[in-house]
This record gives sequence, structure tokens and C-alpha cells, in this order.
Amino acid sequence: MEPAPSYRFLILAILLITTFSWGLVLFGVPVTLSLLMSELHITNAEAGALFGSLYLSLVLGGVTTGFLTKRMGLKKFLLAGMLLGGVSGVLRGLSYGYLDLLIYSLLFSFSTAIITSGSASVIRVWFRSRQYGMASGLWNAFFGVGALTAMVSTVPAVIPLAGGWRGAFILYAAPMLIASAFWHLLYRDPQDKPSEEQSLQTPRGLLHSLNFWLVLASFFLIVGNQNAAINWMPILLEVRGLTSEQSGALSALVWLGALTGSVAIPSISDRIGRRILPVMVLTPLLGLTIYGLTLMGGDSPYLPINIFGLGFTSSYAWAMFLTITMELPDVGRENMARASGLLLSASGVGAFFLPVLGGLIKDFTGSLTPAFLVYASSTQLAVVFLAILGLRKVLR
Repeated sequence: MEPAPSYRFLILAILLITTFSWGLVLFGVPVTLSLLMSELHITNAEAGALFGSLYLSLVLGGVTTGFLTKRMGLKKFLLAGMLLGGVSGVLRGLSYGYLDLLIYSLLFSFSTAIITSGSASVIRVWFRSRQYGMASGLWNAFFGVGALTAMVSTVPAVIPLAGGWRGAFILYAAPMLIASAFWHLLYRDPQDKPSEEQSLQTPRGLLHSLNFWLVLASFFLIVGNQNAAINWMPILLEVRGLTSEQSGALSALVWLGALTGSVAIPSISDRIGRRILPVMVLTPLLGLTIYGLTLMGGDSPYLPINIFGLGFTSSYAWAMFLTITMELPDVGRENMARASGLLLSASGVGAFFLPVLGGLIKDFTGSLTPAFLVYASSTQLAVVFLAILGLRKVLR
């Protein structure tokens, strides 16, 4: 018997809990970085590696998730990801030194590859095409809710209550374990839909698609530079004279912007029926907000607006690029897990290497300003790739 239409929103709610916990775990790191660097005696480059370790497994994990989804099925696949994320997140809080914290963070990043790829497939299966942007936008927004919660409350509230950063890390992983129990009890696969056109919807056809490679390149640049800028931003603000509490609270504005953009931009895209145009308009503004951080002092009245803008002009990216990918004729239902996995791989490459690059530049120059200039300028290459993609769609 086919489940009631409201069932899809129950399933989406479980995914929202999962991505909320994911945001907590990932962005509990930037606001505790000063504590971690002091207690664990790590360099800026090692701190960048710790940022990136939470994304590195996306490089390999993203490539393999499509194959595993086919073998395991969505229920078992996502359950494995939730359990891996919850357990490795707890182990991060039980770590005693830099090495084991790094290893457990790498394990957690494998769970993000599974959860993100699996969630994309669930949305593709359960929601109608006109709802893709809305469902993906909500999924992305709850990641922002988790990140905002971590940025605002970790240092002033959670760490004192939890007895330190280790307790906070354990607490942040708990919702993912709760979500895994609900998923195991409630999720069931839908009845098979009629088969789709298969002319290009094969793994080889996907890899031979220039359109898809243009999507990957654009996503790599936008997500990688966004991630690097957001992760290093609390340290940049502390250099400008703010305390860790002040920089954490101010940095949280990026997630207010992210929440607004993650819901508004995909919803507007659904209404106007255009996917590439909104991204092309906002990407140059993203570069300007990253560049603006290098110009403003900690007491600048424009700094909060700039930080809000950084989130608004970038954090919708997963929802929008996922929707763009869903609608490529080269993809389709059978390739959705593979395609979203490759998107994850692109984001993993950027989200690991660009923060590390920033740490190396800071160690070499003594300043984060050159790193932020690199982030701001390289983001603009995405506009070129998106323009080519849009032109190819018009001429098709």
C-alpha cells in the first residue's frame, strides 16, 4: 500500500534532525579552535587539517556512495551513515590528543558522504520535481540551524554546561543517534516508479557529460571557498581585537544569512523556474563579501552586514546545485546517488584543501588576508563555468 502523502514530510523531518546534528558537529570546531590550539598545541596548518578532516572523506566517499546505495538500499545505507556519524561524533568528544581527534573527524566525514548522498536520493524519490528546491532548501537550512546554534552557544553556554569542549562534542552528536532510531523504525521504500529514459542515464553517460562537469567545477569553487572563509573567520575576527566569545557570536550571523538564503533562494528558483541565473547573480557577491572581511576592522558597523551576506550568498549552494543536477538530462533517478556523491567529492576536495591552504599561507605570511584574497578571487571562476552551462542549455 502506498504511504499517505504526509509520510514524505515525516521522512524529511528525520533527515532534518540528522543535518541539524551535522551542522552542530562541523561548526563546533571553529568556535573552539582557540581552546583546541592551546590545549593540543597545534599549528595553524594542523588546525586547517582539522577543519578539512571533517570533509576529506567526501572525496573518496562521494565516489563510492552511488554504488553502495544500489547494493544496500536507501534504508540500510542511510542508517549506516547515521550510526557512523553518531558514534564517531561521540568518539571525537572522548579523544585525548590531536591525532585521535583527527582520526575520529575523518570517520565522521565518511558519515556525511553517506547522509548527504542518501538524503539527495530520498528527496529525488519521494518529492515531485516542483518540490525539489523546497525540500533541498529545508534540508540545507537545518544544517544552518545546527551551525548557528554551535556558533552562538558553544563557548558561552554549552562548554560550561557540558564540562568542556569534549562534552560539547558528545552532546552535538547525540541527535544523529536519535535520528537513526527513528529512521530504522519508520522508513520504508516507496513503490517503484515507472522507469525513466535511459539513453544517457548510466554511470558512463554521467561521467561523459560536460554539463555535469561544469556543475562539479562550480560547486567545488563556491563550497570550498565558502567553507574556508567561514572556518577561518573567527580567528580573523580575534586578530582584529575581538574575544573568542565576541567573534563566535558575530560569526553566527553568517548562519542567519545562510538560513535566509537556504530557504529563500531555492523557493524563488522553484517559482521562476530558473536554477542557474540566481547562482550567477549571487556568486560575484559572495566574492565581494569574502574580500570585504579583509578590509573591515572588528568595530566596523558594516561588518555584521558583510558576515550576514557571506552566508546568504553561499549557503544555498547545496540545495541549488542538487536541484540543477536533478534536472540535468544526463542524470535521472538511477544516477542521482552517483551524481550527488560526485558533488560531495567536489565539495570534499575544496573543503579540505582550501582551509589547509589558508593555514599554510598564514604560517608563511603571518596573516590570513592573502588567503582571503585567494578565496575571493577564485570564487569568480564559478561564474564562467555557470555561464557556459547556461549557454549550453539554451543552445540544446
